[in-house]
Amino acid sequence: MIGANLAKRANLGIGSQIVLSSDKPGFDTPWFAKVVGILSSGGTEDGTVLASLKDAQDFAGKPGQYRRLYVSALTKPEDAFGRKDPKSMTPAEFDRWYCSPYISAIALQISQELKGTDVRVIRRVAEGEGTILTRVRTLLWLVTLAALLASALAVGASAAASVIERRTEIGLMKALGAGSALVGVLLAAEQLLVAFVGGGIGYAVGILLARLLGERIFGFTPEPKLFLLFIVLVLASLITLLGSAYPLRRASQYDPAPILRGE
Repeated sequence: MIGANLAKRANLGIGSQIVLSSDKPGFDTPWFAKVVGILSSGGTEDGTVLASLKDAQDFAGKPGQYRRLYVSALTKPEDAFGRKDPKSMTPAEFDRWYCSPYISAIALQISQELKGTDVRVIRRVAEGEGTILTRVRTLLWLVTLAALLASALAVGASAAASVIERRTEIGLMKALGAGSALVGVLLAAEQLLVAFVGGGIGYAVGILLARLLGERIFGFTPEPKLFLLFIVLVLASLITLLGSAYPLRRASQYDPAPILRGE
């Protein structure tokens, strides 16, 4: 694979043959390679030739060796616990730190697996990624809170409209002996049923969108978790009850006489 800038300068395309050679000792025999792809990353790679690690080792005459290896991993932004010195941790704290995706814990595990290597953390990159993730998380929380507020307002408006439309039914129920508490409970049960149905549909749609966006943007497919359905249903119930509390309270206090007279 070659970079887009190099391909443009050398007038190369997929399927073209290139010759790799060097004036350093031990590189007397040129290598013939075939272009299998063109990389356009917007970085320095666009002007280079990229090969697999094995091919590069064979070309350099040093099979199984490498000078520098960069590792990119999904990590957890380091907090106060993640920045603690592992030597000062208790066994329980060390197990928790070791099993958490902190960048320092990953570096330690790599050094343990690859004996004799010097593992260094590129702090600028790791901290930059952590800052971005923290800001994205904050933005998502703000969007979630705004969505919950909008949902509560929408539920309140829907409950008020439903109470006005069913004003005659409510008056008839109270005229037949239903108390204010019973009327409120029946209306609240109806709203909760709608909340459960809406929460279930929202959970299913959310799972589909999360999988789609995860694959397209982050290259990661999240697995559905059942406890999230429980949380969604609880939140939907709370938002529904809070949003419809005032309309339902007014409905339970209706005087049936004026309603039945058509006033």
